[in-house]
Amino acid sequence: MEFLKKYKKIFITSLVGFSLLLFIISAVYQSEPTFFENSLGYVVVPVQQAFTDVSSWFSRQIGFFTNINSMGHENERLREESALLWLEIDRLRLVEQDNIALTELLKISQRYPDFPKLGARVVGSNPSNWHSTFMINRGANYEIERNMVVLGAGGLVGRIIEVRSNHSKVLTIIDDTSSVAVQSLRTGETGILSGDIMLMQSGLGRMEYIDINADIQEGDEIITSHLSGIYPQGISVGFVTQITNDLNSITKTAIIRPSVNFRRLEEVLVITEVFNVDFD
Repeated sequence: MEFLKKYKKIFITSLVGFSLLLFIISAVYQSEPTFFENSLGYVVVPVQQAFTDVSSWFSRQIGFFTNINSMGHENERLREESALLWLEIDRLRLVEQDNIALTELLKISQRYPDFPKLGARVVGSNPSNWHSTFMINRGANYEIERNMVVLGAGGLVGRIIEVRSNHSKVLTIIDDTSSVAVQSLRTGETGILSGDIMLMQSGLGRMEYIDINADIQEGDEIITSHLSGIYPQGISVGFVTQITNDLNSITKTAIIRPSVNFRRLEEVLVITEVFNVDFD
């Protein structure tokens, strides 16, 4: 017994080796399997099947992780392509918006062909109220002068009030210190467009001193009149949205929605000519 315990591993190894040898010899010289071969098959086949199953399992796992890794790279590539596509979409949207703005400026330029004009970009605004004043990227270097008129997509924006070498400040027509002589395009009824500190927050203006009997209606277009002095006649100012009779019973007031959308003002045109100025 001690001998068997001592040489157990050697004995088993030798037995397996001998059995495999007999199996090979039998396969070469006999066409029919012996009892011993059949018996050996019960031992060898399960072992072979086990090795085959384990090998197949490892192959499947390796394939699975390979596919996962490949999918990860593909997903990363798709994310990068998606990000680039969104950037391109945003760029095209900006280009489209710029084209629309430039097209609108071209329309306003063609509407007033008799005035020499210079394009400018809005580069800064009043931090407390951007409806009040803003800066443009044109100044004395481009022969810009005080009181030159500024147009935007739709009509009148305001006038230049300060000039530096490479930029200028524009006062809008709805600032509470601004006033413009205006009239109805339809009937010629006159009044004064004044800025109002409350209406200015909503981008609106107030047309005052309209005769109580004046034929003025909601929807009427308002333009600069020949009495404007600083502004040439006939420039679109806005449209009537509301009319109320004043307490004095001899005048009425209209709320005006400007022709220009001050919330989207990015490009403007400066009329490079100073008209009859009767005030500073």
